[in-house]
Amino acid sequence: MINNFKETTALLQEKIKDSGVVAVEQGQSPKELVSTFKHNFDESQVELAATSIQLEYLPGTVDTLHIKTYAEIVTKTQEVIKAEYKRLTEEARAKQRKLYNEPKQYIDSLIEYLTNTEVLVIEGQKAIAKRLGVTS
Repeated sequence: MINNFKETTALLQEKIKDSGVVAVEQGQSPKELVSTFKHNFDESQVELAATSIQLEYLPGTVDTLHIKTYAEIVTKTQEVIKAEYKRLTEEARAKQRKLYNEPKQYIDSLIEYLTNTEVLVIEGQKAIAKRLGVTS
């Protein structure tokens, strides 16, 4: 594995800086997250999640979701992405195991996995919202 703590820390700091994750200056947009993982959600899971959500809006609005509705979308996302998350994790771990002796590539693969995971969650939420007829 990676034996040099200072080298690993420096690599992580460099990657964080390069990723755009650090605080965004006012007037700037954060970098868009781009996934290298091609997901394929089970449409029956998306449908099941969407049909179990009670769509509510904030009082006096027609376009602002109530926090309860948003919370349901977030909660139901787990079932929608579960199979793809497992596949993503298995593929990422297989790749990472081959890179233990290559610190820079290993860190890159960890960041790729985290980015792919975040995008997977976002895309799961978007799939549910689309099925509900809500724009994201």
